[in-house]
Amino acid sequence: MTVTHKRQADKNKMNDDKRNIMERFEKSENPGASAGRVQKIVMPLVLKKKWFDMILSGEKTEEYREIKDYWARRFLYSTEQGGLEWGAWVEMWEDLCHPFNRHNGPGDLMRYFCVEFKHFDIIHFKNGYNKNAPEFKIEFNGFKVKPGRSEWGAEDGKYYFALQLGKVLEV
Repeated sequence: MTVTHKRQADKNKMNDDKRNIMERFEKSENPGASAGRVQKIVMPLVLKKKWFDMILSGEKTEEYREIKDYWARRFLYSTEQGGLEWGAWVEMWEDLCHPFNRHNGPGDLMRYFCVEFKHFDIIHFKNGYNKNAPEFKIEFNGFKVKPGRSEWGAEDGKYYFALQLGKVLEV
């Protein structure tokens, strides 16, 4: 293969990758929406030791994730056919950082942008990325968008995706 052909093949692969990413973005669906599901939907998350131990002991009942594009894609989906356009998606997750500036709170904002939280039943927490890292599963009681508690690792006055935790199911 000549250098020119290789460059064209690489360019085609990059375009295919971009197209696949956009298709996944546009088709982001609620993985738990299928009626009559039997299998529990598990969200895997990694924690630092301090937060891992506090949650496992029952001392910490919420886990915070910053309102960023990465977490918005993992936690939210569009109810509009074809999904949100990229510009509206960015505007939505930026507005979530200050939900009372242009909207009457997170619920109003989410209705305005036609987005909902995905459904999960269980969170599978791991303490680090090591294959043998300690882990446990905990009941997931839903999402909230709210300011976090500083004693649980949040910055004062900053809004977060607050994951509401239930009882420990498996260690």
